[in-house]
Amino acid sequence: GMQVEKGIRVNGQLQTSMANIYAAGDCIDFYNPLLGQVIRAEHEEHANRSGELAGRNMAGAEASYDFLPSAYSDLFDFGFEMVGKIDARLSFVADWQSPYEKGVLYTFEQQVLAGVITINLFGKMDAARQLLRDRKNIRPENVSGRIEI
Repeated sequence: GMQVEKGIRVNGQLQTSMANIYAAGDCIDFYNPLLGQVIRAEHEEHANRSGELAGRNMAGAEASYDFLPSAYSDLFDFGFEMVGKIDARLSFVADWQSPYEKGVLYTFEQQVLAGVITINLFGKMDAARQLLRDRKNIRPENVSGRIEI
């Protein structure tokens, strides 16, 4: 009887459609107010943050999960971190310190900032989340230099 789509559908407090049952981590579909859509995140940061909040809410906190999780990967000396909407169908703007080795890629959907990928540039996800909060003021032509390389 639980509402399931690609994952278990939860409300803003990570509660399922069944009374007193909460879900967190890779198995959930949740609405992200910053992106304005339901997303499913299958990565470490989301599992940790949503699990902590679901536990607090089970104990009566009634807090909302409005966190925008990031993802990362490392392959030998190449690493990236990303947050927001990343999709090859979106338009991209690159801000390179060293082309294809170190820099920032910004994704845009209908001229509005949708996501950020940092290439061999770490610890910038909080800055990227702040840009996404202000995304309606950021256009492809003025995005370069928004995240310090």
